[in-house]
Amino acid sequence: KGIDNANKAIYDLMSSSLNNPELATKLSKANELKAKADLYNEDYRKKAEQARVNPMLGAETLNSRLGALERERAFTAGTLAIEAAAANQDYTSLKSLLNDQMQIELEPLKFNRDFASDMYKRTQDQAFQRQMKAEDRAYEAKKAQLELENGLKLSSMGIMSPKKAEAF
Repeated sequence: KGIDNANKAIYDLMSSSLNNPELATKLSKANELKAKADLYNEDYRKKAEQARVNPMLGAETLNSRLGALERERAFTAGTLAIEAAAANQDYTSLKSLLNDQMQIELEPLKFNRDFASDMYKRTQDQAFQRQMKAEDRAYEAKKAQLELENGLKLSSMGIMSPKKAEAF
């Protein structure tokens, strides 16, 4: 999804620049983002291939490593899509992309929180209760931090005021 969004945002930026008097600036930004995306995709391909041909990796480790590479790839593509949406002044897509990127970062914490919650439901063990509460606090703290960072990104781009950014 991140790669598709990045490509769409870059394409939208390039196509909208044809009808814009600030053609040179937007086209330059689009070309820069396209070059970044191409370089990153090639780097990802190399890393994934190195992992696949490594005889020391078992199937579980390989799948874990490829999953981590894929999450990193989606996150990087999302970052490029955010830059393209900001350059294109597509604020609806920008906010949606920021939220998608936040969900990618929260995924591992959500998994841990859900696991601890499930264990708590199965047992009344105090150790699981403490773990569940700790996982829930970690998830909520990270979510609040990422929401604040997204608001500050929007604020620094001049899209919303700093007070609105804090409430974002």
